[in-house]
Amino acid sequence: MHPLERQLRDDPDDWDAWRVFGDWLTERGDPRGPLVGLEHRLRTEPMPAAVRAPLVGELQQRHLEVQNAWLAQQGRLSGVRLAWRAGFVLGVELWTWWGGADELGFLEALPADPAGALFQRLRLKSHCGLTGFRTLAESPALTAVRELVLSEVGMDASMYDGVPGRHGLDLFVRSPHLQQLRHLDVSRNSLDPSSRAGVTSSSGTPPVTGDYTDDKGALLATLADLEVLNVGHCDLGDDQVGSLVSGALSPIALDLTANGITEVGARLLAGSHRLARLKTLILRDNPLDRAGIDKIVSSRRLSALERLDLSFTLGGGGRPAAPGTADPIARVLAAAPALAGLKELDLRGNGLSDEGLAVLTGSDTLRDCLVLR
Repeated sequence: MHPLERQLRDDPDDWDAWRVFGDWLTERGDPRGPLVGLEHRLRTEPMPAAVRAPLVGELQQRHLEVQNAWLAQQGRLSGVRLAWRAGFVLGVELWTWWGGADELGFLEALPADPAGALFQRLRLKSHCGLTGFRTLAESPALTAVRELVLSEVGMDASMYDGVPGRHGLDLFVRSPHLQQLRHLDVSRNSLDPSSRAGVTSSSGTPPVTGDYTDDKGALLATLADLEVLNVGHCDLGDDQVGSLVSGALSPIALDLTANGITEVGARLLAGSHRLARLKTLILRDNPLDRAGIDKIVSSRRLSALERLDLSFTLGGGGRPAAPGTADPIARVLAAAPALAGLKELDLRGNGLSDEGLAVLTGSDTLRDCLVLR
């Protein structure tokens, strides 16, 4: 892999690297070189609308020419959508996936194709059962993947050949091919081990455990290199959240929306040394109440936070709280030295009054923070 390709895989929004890469491609007669140069110009140069409009049209036309020429060589790809940038495939969405030979062959060949040199994002959009999960998790195609989205794909209590769908997560976390994974989204899959919906499969076979673990928090906590984790709406509960922040996982961004986290879970989060580099923490729609929020905002272990979402945490069950409910918390937030680096604070749905807002906006600690209510 060319050093510039490696750099762009690490940071696809590094437009200085894109410019140099475009020049390098142009020198070698690659039709994507001018395409990169044109996209770089539109992304980085201010220009009047009258100048921008024809350039956008030219860029779209060049994109279509490069993409159509490449797709014509690939044959029919059913249920596959591609995300392009400057003639390169950065992402793949699988809208129907059963581990078919055509789709699997395409995925495994993509990283070696010049157009797939920057491939790094994979999103599964369909329920495919344990067999489909296993086929994908065992595929060398995942070697290039840095961002994997498995949101709402049937990893829940639904049974596949006697095994709960949530155990599909084990197959991916333990995959030997995901060594480069930095961003994982498994949101909207119920990972609650107490859920027993659909306790038998269509074949009537009883549930089995095998090498799977019920504590998905502990499983996810083994991903030491992960930077971004989204487990929103996964029904983890306090115990699994505690496991999540007690292992090797040390993320930069963590989305825990709607996981039934109470003061108990908040205390575990606040006391975890594994969250020392956390910049984004989303706790929306969790019944934290005042005591739980106090634990979070008073924690010196969370001093790197830049974005904190506490919306709908005081009303219970995601309901809006009564006016004035958040005002006592506002005084705690305003005086919390650990929040000095905060840039965005979301308190919507918590009943923050004008007086409470004034306390926050007048705080020296939060002087650089945008408050949402």
